[in-house]
Parts: sequence; structure tokens; C-alpha cells
Amino acid sequence: MEIWLSIMNNFDKRLPEGEQIEQLALDRIRKYYPKAYKKEGNFPYYDIYVPEIESSVEVKSCPRCHEYKYVIIEFEMNGKQTALCVSRADFWLIWDGKKFHSLRKGDILHCIFVNINKIKYWDGAMDSDSSPKKAWLIPPNLLFNYGKEFI
Repeated sequence: MEIWLSIMNNFDKRLPEGEQIEQLALDRIRKYYPKAYKKEGNFPYYDIYVPEIESSVEVKSCPRCHEYKYVIIEFEMNGKQTALCVSRADFWLIWDGKKFHSLRKGDILHCIFVNINKIKYWDGAMDSDSSPKKAWLIPPNLLFNYGKEFI
């Protein structure tokens, strides 16, 4: 759990990195769908919209997930549903530091339900953010088996 605390305590420092990863995802999507655009501001339902195929994309960055041995999938903060629970994204792109993995929300839920005994549940607050959070900590190789590599 010490690694998890380190991850969450550095959230504010990692925010610009997350925005860079969103831009990287958008650039890759635009190779195939040039009208794709990023939603601006605090929009909880998805990060990128692709009008050509009427699809939305949530982008997550876990660049050290293989080192930490977890992909963090948040679902609640301050007693309110977040991320996994409120996402309306058709696809989730998760950056592992080297490549994107594409999953549907149902793929993530399926992974959680089928492997509940192999994943960890987090319920707590961090030093840098006193807001209580709940999340699933899923081994990356387990989760990524439910999706596809996104080029």
C-alpha cells in the first residue's frame, strides 16, 4: 500500500502529465478520425469525442503500473460516484508508459467481477488530497488481457 500512497500523493504533480497523455491519445485517434476533439474543462463523462464514428473515449494514465503492479480504477470520491461509475465513454484508453490499451467499460467491469479475488479494493484518503476515495487496484497484465493494444 505504500506504493499506492506514493501514487496518490503525487496526483497534483502528475496532472500536466495526464493532459499530455490525453493529447497523445487525441493525436493518435486523429490519424484515423481527423475531426476528433478533446472535451475542455471538468467533464466527467469522457475526455475525447470522435464524431466520425459517434464514439467517446476516456483516457487514463498509469505510466508506472507495471512497476507498482496496479492499474487504479477509481469509482467514488467524497461519497459520490466518479470515473468508472459515471463514465459514458464507449472506450477507455489506458496508457501504461509505453502503449495504450483499449477497453470498453464492460471489459473493465467483467475483469473486476470475474477476478474479484485477484484484485485489491482501496478505501481511504491521501495526504495531498483529504477527499475519501474508493478504487479498484487491478494488476495490469490481468486487466489488459480484457482489451486490445491501441496503436
